[in-house]
Amino acid sequence: LESSAIEGMYTLEVSFEYGADVDVAYQDALAAMARARRHLPSDIEEPVVFKADPSQLPVMKLAVSSQQWNLVKLRDWADRWLQDQLIAVPGVAGTEIVGGYEREIRVLLVPEALEKHRIPLDLILKRLAEENVDQFGGRITSGSKEIIARTVGEYENLDQIRSIVIARQGQATVRLDDIAQVEDGHEEVRVVTRLDGQPCISLSILKQADANTVQVGNAVSRKLDELNAALPGDVRLSIMEDQALYVRSALAGVRNAALQAAFLL
Repeated sequence: LESSAIEGMYTLEVSFEYGADVDVAYQDALAAMARARRHLPSDIEEPVVFKADPSQLPVMKLAVSSQQWNLVKLRDWADRWLQDQLIAVPGVAGTEIVGGYEREIRVLLVPEALEKHRIPLDLILKRLAEENVDQFGGRITSGSKEIIARTVGEYENLDQIRSIVIARQGQATVRLDDIAQVEDGHEEVRVVTRLDGQPCISLSILKQADANTVQVGNAVSRKLDELNAALPGDVRLSIMEDQALYVRSALAGVRNAALQAAFLL
């Protein structure tokens, strides 16, 4: 086992002995992840488990660009929709997205207001977490029917966040916008990606360890043709690197060399 952690992400690499059945090992890893999931924090993104070869390179690299969308909206669209479409392609193990701005809702506290109302920081964090809940609420049985209840309480806009009641002081209430400014922003920029000098997002597509590079590359290309017809706005997908092209070129070179050798003989 080899693990690494950076701000906002934890990676665990599991290596098996030579000769191990990769498919069985993958299913065992999924089962172990499912058992451990209930012990993980409830507010993290769903963990992703995929098969990978330590020597493999991305089978394809894409550049996602738009003149109309800002990098926050473009990154959010790639995270929420585009990568799901590509992961569904047979033979694809996962994707890696680099660049763009990940959306971040910022709560900027006003020290003077905190001191005036005597509100501690831990109370604000507690109230923000309590009001942003979406979870299973139980089952209701009615005759032969069973109805699943679910509490839907996640924030949908900034005004809902601003109007949270943080504390009550007598008959007066202290809302979040009384002690803080709430802004729709993005995380600190650490990586910048560009296409022809213009900001873009880089998306790498990884194939499964036992998948054929050419077959996966062809399948992804067909999927991209389907997606290009339904892309929103002026969003553009550009293929920057395709390993299938290199493999086909190498095979063609071997075939031509074999034909020349046969001709000489």
